[in-house]
Amino acid sequence: MRGEFSDWNAEPDVAFYNFGSNIYQAEFELAAGAYSYKIAQSEWDIFDRIVAGEDTVPNVTYVTSDPGPGGPNGNLVVPSDGCWNITLDASDPDNITLVVTEVEIGGGGGGKETCGVGSQGLNDGEAFGGQLFMCRVTAAGT
Repeated sequence: MRGEFSDWNAEPDVAFYNFGSNIYQAEFELAAGAYSYKIAQSEWDIFDRIVAGEDTVPNVTYVTSDPGPGGPNGNLVVPSDGCWNITLDASDPDNITLVVTEVEIGGGGGGKETCGVGSQGLNDGEAFGGQLFMCRVTAAGT
């Protein structure tokens, strides 16, 4: 994932990881707010996805679309500060879906100890089309 929070750099701690069967996940801390986004491979020239025409909000499964080069961004609305998991399911190329969920961290309530999925992916550092996915995020209006 790339955005203002990573100075637009492709950082490994915000990358999508391959969990097999064309399921990819990224998980990282985000502050509450609205963020423009695109999901693409690291060079931005093969794969580009957004949820078009509506806000992307947690706990809803969205079918994504390809806005094409220079096309519009999606809008991700994060209701609270926390750890967020973004799952991209590309198992059906005609119905690529995106789901955003909050992840419970610590507190002894069964949550994870830390935010992130990097060590859990089946093929860490590998991704769609043999290239590492990145999701580009900026604060809305910037």
